[in-house]
Amino acid sequence: MVFALLFSLLTFLVAPSAWGQVVRVAPSASYPSIQSAVNASANGDIVEVPPGNWTLVAPIDFLNRDITLRSTLGAAVTTLSGSNNKILIAGGQSSATLVDGFTFTGTVGPSFGGALIILASGPRIENCVFQNNKRQDGISDAHGAAGALFFSSALFRNCLFDGNTCGKGPLGQQGQFFSNYGGYGGALFIVNGAV
Repeated sequence: MVFALLFSLLTFLVAPSAWGQVVRVAPSASYPSIQSAVNASANGDIVEVPPGNWTLVAPIDFLNRDITLRSTLGAAVTTLSGSNNKILIAGGQSSATLVDGFTFTGTVGPSFGGALIILASGPRIENCVFQNNKRQDGISDAHGAAGALFFSSALFRNCLFDGNTCGKGPLGQQGQFFSNYGGYGGALFIVNGAV
């Protein structure tokens, strides 16, 4: 009886489903991109990204899942760059969602949030560097060079923001006056939210 109880307890404690699956990303047939690994993940899973400069052609969409996206060796050697937003968390994710150990950099085009767009969610962002993210010049309302949060309360821990700038808006004339509406939030642009 005692043996059966101990065996049941041990089985429960080491059950792999309790922790989720680790999905590693590498240039391979299984997961050629970070997004393909996210696509294969489920709530509670961990997507690990090896060192390198990962140039993104579209944002990594968390697909409404509470997952962990982390680098294996940290922000100093793992960069997410490209001309678009880098990460989209927009499905009501909780603090169980974690982005950990990346450097975000690059000039981005006509949308909010150079590195992150967070909508109606509360993820954790840890050990990340937001460096030299820039909204393009000539665009009205180019807000949030490093990130934009809408109806969200994200937690940023041990993150560095350096050299992030909003672009100059288009020059327009209103009667005798000229206007140049640029963006707000060189680091973060927050609407109805908190960090």
